[in-house]
Amino acid sequence: MPPRLSYKKWATKECEFLRANYRKMSNPDLAKLMDRPWQSLAARAQILGISSKRERRWTSEEDAVIVGEYAVTTTASLSNKMNRTKDAILKRAINLGVKKTPQAIYDAQCEAKSVVSFDPSSVTTHDLAYLAGIVDGEGCIYAEAKRSRSSIRLTVTNTSLALINWIVGRFGGNVHVCKKSRRRKRICYSWYVNGQRLAARILAAIIPYMVIKRKQAELALQWQPGMSAEASAAMVEAMSALNSPENRDE
Repeated sequence: MPPRLSYKKWATKECEFLRANYRKMSNPDLAKLMDRPWQSLAARAQILGISSKRERRWTSEEDAVIVGEYAVTTTASLSNKMNRTKDAILKRAINLGVKKTPQAIYDAQCEAKSVVSFDPSSVTTHDLAYLAGIVDGEGCIYAEAKRSRSSIRLTVTNTSLALINWIVGRFGGNVHVCKKSRRRKRICYSWYVNGQRLAARILAAIIPYMVIKRKQAELALQWQPGMSAEASAAMVEAMSALNSPENRDE
């Protein structure tokens, strides 16, 4: 005679937890968290009268939140706010004809791809040469005065989000989305590095491959912490001269 299988009774706290989370979490996640097979969860949910989680209807208030916030908010944030799965929110947005803005798309991608700092050993020479060409063609190196001190800023502006994601994923930095305007017919993405140390580290790595903006990079690398106001002003003036239209093609 085969041994009798033991039955694990449901505790009151388990039932309360299942009531509170059955419509928020998937069966596999609940099964792993509660250490029970998903079949047991489904059977208990039916006994508790909460088994129709996939038939939960959308209210007009929820639709208003989707219409008003989905375009500018990450799906993960809405999921936490509305107690809905990300898949459910995505499907409802599609049904309502709501699409995300480029900024929201980029924010969601940066959650998974952002790099805090740049490590030269983490990139190849091809990566460095490619970024050098991008900076030469699409980038800008300039000095700006802040409180009688200078700061070096490195930027790249392009209409390709894939290119900006490539740069951020390997070199860190920040991104600003430039919206359409009368003069700008397409959405642009601007990658920039504010931190002086990060900018200097990136420039020092790519300067051997630079051609057009090599002089600006060499000047930027002369920046030193604690420079006097006079030296800061001189650096800003020298960088402005290198970036002037008269010297741009030299």
